[in-house]
Amino acid sequence: MQISDINIEPNKRMNVRLTAILFILSFFFSSCLSKNIPSVTRANISNDDNSIKAYIKALSSKDIEEREVAIENLIQIGDEVVPLLIGQMQRGDRTAKIEASWALGAIGCKTAVPSLLDNMRGNDLTLARYSALSIGMIGGSVAVDGLIHIIEDESQKRRWRQAVMALGSIGDSHAIEALRGQVASKNVFNREAAKRALRIIEQKNKN
Repeated sequence: MQISDINIEPNKRMNVRLTAILFILSFFFSSCLSKNIPSVTRANISNDDNSIKAYIKALSSKDIEEREVAIENLIQIGDEVVPLLIGQMQRGDRTAKIEASWALGAIGCKTAVPSLLDNMRGNDLTLARYSALSIGMIGGSVAVDGLIHIIEDESQKRRWRQAVMALGSIGDSHAIEALRGQVASKNVFNREAAKRALRIIEQKNKN
């Protein structure tokens, strides 16, 4: 059975609705990423120990601008701060976990995928969404296998849509069978997300 055999022609009204939802999510996502550490600017990034500690501490700040600059600086520093970000994602407060999840995705850290998958399986739906978005940015076989496992786990139904969207972002053909199962989902959001993911994978296979 080929992907083209599946009726995945989108309903125009549903596409408009999904576009609106994705826009809202993207706005919410970007709004949680701000920061401005005193005496530190985007043009003056330092990777000395004290500065890095200040950036990490600022991930919990109530000041959105402060968080944004800290995240930008940590992303630019890159691999050096990955262990600290993973530590925040595992043991920090809720705000720090969300911000660290995003930073790890932007850095493209594959070693963070197991922890991000753990966040997806947790009780916090918002953290699960951010973790799924980061996994979608990182990709890789560990990410694909972990997301497929979530889709096939009945106890993780509340995470299926996020997992499907992440698989669509990755675009790996190994996810096709699992996504086909979601095409028949009774949940309209899961169903449409799976159709979109299959279209993305089909397009990648043509290129």
